[in-house]
Amino acid sequence: MEYGHDCLCHAYILQLLVKINQLNKHLNRQMLPDIMPPLVSQTLKYIDSHLTEELSLQALSNELFHNGVYISRCFKKVTGLSIQQYMFKKRIQLSQKYLKEGKSVTESCALAGFNNYSNFSRSFSQSVGMSPKKYQSMYTPQRSDEI
Repeated sequence: MEYGHDCLCHAYILQLLVKINQLNKHLNRQMLPDIMPPLVSQTLKYIDSHLTEELSLQALSNELFHNGVYISRCFKKVTGLSIQQYMFKKRIQLSQKYLKEGKSVTESCALAGFNNYSNFSRSFSQSVGMSPKKYQSMYTPQRSDEI
């Protein structure tokens, strides 16, 4: 084998991948069918639209006309998360959005659907890796008179 042969092979493979991606970009791809089971899809929609409210399996059961335990099992089987874990992650994401927008930590806590500030602060820190206040300070521009 010649010197640099392996590098040349990698370069050819990369060129081939770029060409395939360029061709694929121009092709009309048909939409993939929705493979999410309807019950899980409906559950996700309901949770997302009622995220900041107090949600229970009974409320889901009443809305979706299925047993709450059955809904929970189907949801976990498809998403890999429990309904509570999913809601928690979505609420943390929502609180991050509010913090980036400049809302106070307590306001972000309430707007994201958390009922207990200390629980929110602890959970946020564990999930994001820093306190909500520190996260907020990363996205709040420094005023020139403070420098």
